[in-house]
Order: sequence, then C-alpha cells, then structure tokens
Amino acid sequence: MSESLEVVARSVVRRWIDEEGLDRGLLDAVADELCAALGGATTVMVDDGTGAALAVLDGSRAWCVGLDARESDNETALVATLCARAAQRGASRLLSGGPARWYLRSGVSSGERERAWVAAHARVIATHWDLWVDPRGVAMPAHDVEPVASRADCEQIASWLEAEFSVAWAHEVRWAFARGAVFAARDAGEWVAVAAHSGHCAAAGTFGPLATRERARGRGHGARVARAALASAAERGFARVCVPWVDREVVRLYEGLARVEARAERVLYAVDLLGR
Repeated sequence: MSESLEVVARSVVRRWIDEEGLDRGLLDAVADELCAALGGATTVMVDDGTGAALAVLDGSRAWCVGLDARESDNETALVATLCARAAQRGASRLLSGGPARWYLRSGVSSGERERAWVAAHARVIATHWDLWVDPRGVAMPAHDVEPVASRADCEQIASWLEAEFSVAWAHEVRWAFARGAVFAARDAGEWVAVAAHSGHCAAAGTFGPLATRERARGRGHGARVARAALASAAERGFARVCVPWVDREVVRLYEGLARVEARAERVLYAVDLLGR
C-alpha cells in the first residue's frame, strides 16, 4: 500500500463520513478496511489540489470509490481528471459507484451531485435506493434459518450467487463470512436463500446481499434470512445499518422487516472512455 493511496483513501472516506452524517470516530476503522481491500487492486487516483478522487479497475471498467472536492465546483474537474487517468490505464468506462468491498456509495445522490457526471457526458445505467434501517427489535427467526459456519457451505452459497446473481455478491458473502455474519436457509438439502451483513465498511454498519433462488421464492425464505442478519447486526451493537442497491419494488420488503429511518435515491452513471 503506497503512502499516496492511503492518503487519498482516507480523504474520500472522511468526505463520505461527513456527508452521510456518520460518527467521525469511524474514520480509522473504515479507512483501514478500505486500504486492506485495495491492497491487491489496481487503482486510479487524483490528488490535484482541488480535491481527491479514487477508482478501482476491474477488467475494462473503473469504479469510482469516492470523491473529496475541496469546493463544490471542483467535482467536475475531479471527475474529468479521473476519466482521463482511467482511460490511460486501459479502462473503457468509468462508473459513478464502487463494486463490492471497494465502494462507499452505490452511486451518485440524485440531484445537485449529478452535475459533474452530466458534464462528463455520462449516461444513466440504473437508479435505485440506499436505505438506512434500525435493526433493533428485529427478532431472530426460531427455525428454518442457520448461521453459515463452515467454509464449504459458504463456498456452495457463493457459487450459486455467482451463477444466478453476480460475482460481486459472491465476494461480499465471502467477506461477511469472515466476520461470522452470513445466514441462510435450506430446502430439500439445498441452500435457497442467504442474507449477510458487514461484508464491506463493517464498522459503519452495512447489510447485504439478500438473495433467494428463483424456484424458492414466495415462501418467506428471503424475509427470514433477512431478519436473521438484521438481528445479528443489532446484537453486535448496530442501531443503524445501510442497505444499498435496493430496487424500487423491493423497498416495501425492508419496510416490513424493520423501521426505515432514511433513504437516498442513487444514480449509477457510466462514462464511455474510448477515444479520450
């Protein structure tokens, strides 16, 4: 880990904590976790006096981990510089959110914060919600859900997540497993639903992923594993957890599980970098 990368990582984490209204005492823990995750990654950094920006390269894509603009007008310059440097490193597009383990935000806040990405001629890939829920009072299910205790079981779950959902979810479950924070349900001996917490930014309180096999939906498996993960987060002292990347049609599910304290609409932008 280079000293310059650590400086930029701490800068964007500090900005994220301030903008999200989190306890500033979380800075060291979250920054250390992010730096550890970035240790084996290819990164693109900007620290040009107007602010700092950080992205991670994943194949041909670059994912923006965070920005720390000294002034609001500096964000446009930071995004433009990040695009140029990502293109120099071989990326064909830059996305406004970060992938599993490396992201602080799942996208750009809808509204004023979008200007820098619009100025970079970005296109909208998706819109979704980040929710903040209070897990206290959520009861651990009495049956049909179990903590995932063996690495072999974790790998079985990660394999079907990768096949049916995404590689990012598989990775996030593996990282949550290392913290004893994965809960799953079986049907006829097969894992059919899983929920986890603390798969990234663990010190700040995070939830996800939540997934149910298509053939097993409509039986309450997803709600039960979600309750187990939320109850576990509450047992570890979290009064507030962030649930990122929530599709609009799924918001009601979380409203039925726990008290939703706040929500933010996020926009995932992509800037095409070819030809820059």
